[in-house]
Amino acid sequence: IRGSDGLPYDYVMAELFSPVLKELGEGWAEGRYSVAQEHFASAFIRDQLIAILLRLDGGPQSGRTAVCACTPGDHHELGLLMVAIRLAMRAWRITWLGARMPEKDLVEVLNQYPPDLVCISATVAESDREVIGFAERVRSQIPDSVEFIMGGPAVPAGFDVPGVQVNSNLALM
Repeated sequence: IRGSDGLPYDYVMAELFSPVLKELGEGWAEGRYSVAQEHFASAFIRDQLIAILLRLDGGPQSGRTAVCACTPGDHHELGLLMVAIRLAMRAWRITWLGARMPEKDLVEVLNQYPPDLVCISATVAESDREVIGFAERVRSQIPDSVEFIMGGPAVPAGFDVPGVQVNSNLALM
């Protein structure tokens, strides 16, 4: 699937946006970019990604359903947004909940409108126990029929929560 500029969306995300975001993160951490520069560039890329998801109309109305959200304290949603776009391009119908999704509200949505899949991104967390506890609580409160995938750098090594699959790099979905 291609954008109006003729470039495939997968290419734009993998070869343009992802490397720029990586450079921004590293450059900010090393002091080469200010917070303002990082925020400006990240906001621009987020706007472009949202526009792509909108152009895809969130995926086909008849597609399998997926809910995409970040853990409650995580505002780093761009990798997960790329996952949502890739799923929409593969005929999934996306419900985008985005950053800092409160656990209670997530569980409510997953119970009221059970999707086929829930993708949770954990980029930052205070502790491994926080991520594991979140996954255990959510899994125990939603229908068994909902496939649960969690990924991101805050998912601890050796993560083993029954009924929750780990994808260390959700952006590759």
